[in-house]
Amino acid sequence: MSDTKIYIYNYEKLYDILNELSSELKLNFIHIEKGKINKINNENCCIISKEKIKNYNNQILLKNSSIRINKLYELINVQLISRNFSAQSKLKVGDYLLDVNSRLVFDNNNNKLKLTEKEIKIIVFLKNQKRNSTIKELQLNVWGYNNNLETHTVETHIHRLKKKFKSNFNDSYFITSTKSGYKLN
Repeated sequence: MSDTKIYIYNYEKLYDILNELSSELKLNFIHIEKGKINKINNENCCIISKEKIKNYNNQILLKNSSIRINKLYELINVQLISRNFSAQSKLKVGDYLLDVNSRLVFDNNNNKLKLTEKEIKIIVFLKNQKRNSTIKELQLNVWGYNNNLETHTVETHIHRLKKKFKSNFNDSYFITSTKSGYKLN
């Protein structure tokens, strides 16, 4: 489960649905009623509501009562990633410094490499894993795809990312592939 709390503000039916899916989505949902919103810490949360709440930055407004779960999951991920980009612009990843906002990676000699947003998401996800990550885990957490989807998108992106590190930094081992998945070195 994610450490970030996703508050469902005054929207009990949505909370019931998302709470049932919380282990699958790997998110922590909390229902909060009107009048108790001022008890929420604005920095480590995301709020889903039907109305704009003053003094809270991380909000997803659902003005329309119907939305597909995968679209809502995508909106949540975008909100959390945006918040994380602002909070953690520069990350130490192995021997490299990753500037998430500028999408640049620097080596110890200050050589730089421009990355795509998806490549950044892959690196940040792999960095936060304690073990190898499977293709299905990457599909779900980086792309938001269903676990049963057949695609070579992950393999293609990982291959291109490895190729960039090899040609720019002469590093063939930044990401390693094993039978059990991918990991950063």
